[in-house]
Amino acid sequence: MINLDNLETNIKSYEQLVGTSEYNELLLIDAYESLLAGAISLRSVNSEFNKIKPVIVSMIEWLRRGDFYIAPASTKYHESYPAGLLEHSLNVYKYMIELLKLQPFNKINAGSAALVALTHDWCKIGKYESYMKNVKEDDRWVERPAYRCKENTVGLGHGPQSLVMVMQFCCNSATKLTFDEMAAIRWHMYTYDVTSYDIRDLNDCSNNVPLVKCLQFADQLATANF
Repeated sequence: MINLDNLETNIKSYEQLVGTSEYNELLLIDAYESLLAGAISLRSVNSEFNKIKPVIVSMIEWLRRGDFYIAPASTKYHESYPAGLLEHSLNVYKYMIELLKLQPFNKINAGSAALVALTHDWCKIGKYESYMKNVKEDDRWVERPAYRCKENTVGLGHGPQSLVMVMQFCCNSATKLTFDEMAAIRWHMYTYDVTSYDIRDLNDCSNNVPLVKCLQFADQLATANF
């Protein structure tokens, strides 16, 4: 369980778990919640703790009521298995922190980087359902568990959906999103989630807002197959 009275120490919890025998799903959940709490604390300039803490508690309670911690990150592409969404979010965070060491990104606020990395795919919460799929193995058909998108789910688009979900929580004077954070979540899919009408705004943000490009790179690295 995270310690909300000492948020600044939580930001390193995930790195300390990697490669150890304690690296398991339950501790990944604890690490995610710790990092999320730390991110909101680090990015708040005035550290208005009485306004920050309720937001963190509401976020975590909401995540625990939903399927974020057990959902896949996709139906058949990257991390298409239970808790894949949690794992992918932490992997994007890991790459974001590494990218912050590079000169183009080293002035980005670490809290902002962590927040957008950990929440960029919230649009996938409640999106998938499991079913048994017929697949051919050794010249015979067998049933294997798989995922598909739920029917009758209406969304706002990949990036916009995640952005709206985050903004429902980060809306008071101490936690409201900056333009850079909003742009990073909105455009994190780069050209995979745009129409011809979006290209100019996408390019403007990608070329002029380091946080946008940093999240795009981190997300691409986390889904690479090599």
